[in-house]
Amino acid sequence: MSFFRPLLPNRVPLPLRGKSENWIIRERIFQTILLGGLGVSTVTSAAVLFSGVSVGNSGLFIFSLIYQISSIILILTRRQSYILRSGLYMVLVYALGLYSLTANGLTGIGFLVLLVLIVLSAVLAGPRSSLGFAVISLLTVYLAASTNTGSSDLLQITARYYDSKNATDWLTIGAFFTVILSMTSISLGMLLSSLQRAMDARIKMAEQVEMERAGLEQRIKERTSELERRLIQIRAAADISRIISSILDSQSLFQQVADIIQQRTNLYYVGIFIVDDSGQYAVLRAGSGEAGQRMVAEGHRLVVGGNSMIGWATANRQARIALDVGVEAVRFNNPYLPETHSEVAIPIVGRYKTLGALSIQSKESNAFDEGDIVILQGIADSLAIAIENTRLFQQSQLDLEEIRSLNRQYLEQAWSEVLVSTGQLQYSYENPSLAVRSGEVHPHQFPIILRDQPIGELTLETPMESLPAEDREMIETILAQTALTLESARLLAETQRKAAQEEKINEFTTLFTRALNIEEILKTAVQEIGQLPTVAEASVYLAPSGVDLTLQGNQPKHNGHNQEANQ
Repeated sequence: MSFFRPLLPNRVPLPLRGKSENWIIRERIFQTILLGGLGVSTVTSAAVLFSGVSVGNSGLFIFSLIYQISSIILILTRRQSYILRSGLYMVLVYALGLYSLTANGLTGIGFLVLLVLIVLSAVLAGPRSSLGFAVISLLTVYLAASTNTGSSDLLQITARYYDSKNATDWLTIGAFFTVILSMTSISLGMLLSSLQRAMDARIKMAEQVEMERAGLEQRIKERTSELERRLIQIRAAADISRIISSILDSQSLFQQVADIIQQRTNLYYVGIFIVDDSGQYAVLRAGSGEAGQRMVAEGHRLVVGGNSMIGWATANRQARIALDVGVEAVRFNNPYLPETHSEVAIPIVGRYKTLGALSIQSKESNAFDEGDIVILQGIADSLAIAIENTRLFQQSQLDLEEIRSLNRQYLEQAWSEVLVSTGQLQYSYENPSLAVRSGEVHPHQFPIILRDQPIGELTLETPMESLPAEDREMIETILAQTALTLESARLLAETQRKAAQEEKINEFTTLFTRALNIEEILKTAVQEIGQLPTVAEASVYLAPSGVDLTLQGNQPKHNGHNQEANQ
């Protein structure tokens, strides 16, 4: 079965693959004609053999046999040139027509065969071939006429015109054949030309559709690639936003942001510049790759507003793009990045000032567009928020640490004053149920901590070398409550003391308002101050500005009203 499959008309032979569709259609028609003619000739030969070969049907039998052998050869040689095979077939048909015309004269099928030849040549080879065979057929008819009406009968004519030498019959049939031939040739030519034009138009339209389809596929591919690139950028921006919300260390944040942008977008280099405190330089804080690390280690920096894209972006607070760095006027030619062909600088703008800029570079020219700038600017804005939040966090940490330091100093001073005023505060307790027991005891110390500041210590002596976790947790909870209670008691005592001082001051004010002269005021003041528990003796005197009474020997004496003032 596989042997006959390539012989089917719908199969395209190897020589015609890649050729015009016209030739493929003609080859299929030709193969169909060969197979159909082979079938008809086979049936004809079988019928002749079945009825018996005689003088009357011998010509038909020979015609069918020759046609069968030729058709089989042409069918089996399908891999050969189509022009050669179709040409041989048309020569065969012409030879059969010529044979019939000369052998049978006007009664044979020669005229019909020649008409079929013209039609076949038009279908299989085109209008020009049909015209050529039409001329040849006409010449053949007139040649046969001259042969059959001449003085020498070269061929035996077996029909009823066998003894006829009349040229009028041949001229009449020839003229009729010429008319039919002309009409057939012209009609076939017009038909085939129209079909050819229609087919060429269809082929041209198909080619145009194919070109449009290819262009559409290319645009879809480019658009898909662009959407994929945008999706990658959006995912990178989302990852950066997630990192920004979780990292408070600025240096680690900068490096991770630079690495994510470079790796996710497959760029050549990404650097993050931060403007220093003076506002004069943009300092490289993080860079992707080995080149970035080397520049960070060397303290690479660019002047704000200088002849560089970073300097221009930080000074103008606008993005700057260079699609071809070779023709960019404002750009720093970095020797660490020799393969840069396009670059974009994105400012990192805070609430009140420019914080820095992103330097993003690619090995390809025209690698960035407005869409890239929009996404990268969003990343820069997120980074600006992160920088400000980090700075606020660091400042709040410093403020909190300062507050904690002041609180520790305050607690230390306050409890030092308590110990000075009251002496050492301690208390011991011995459990009578465990006191009679003998054996080794183990001390355990627990600090009494108030707001991260130790204000005391608890010492426990137990027979156990280590206390259970539950006991330690309970002790620490009790000590925390104890520290709060002690602080509350200290604050209450301090509040009471300040209230007493305020009350005393109010009494001083009342006594001062009752005094009528300077001596009464001085006397009242020194008497009230001398009654304070920590005062052993009090003296008061008046002196003009700039006069040192101790050097002039004018110290107050303990007599008269001065003695009263010393009380």
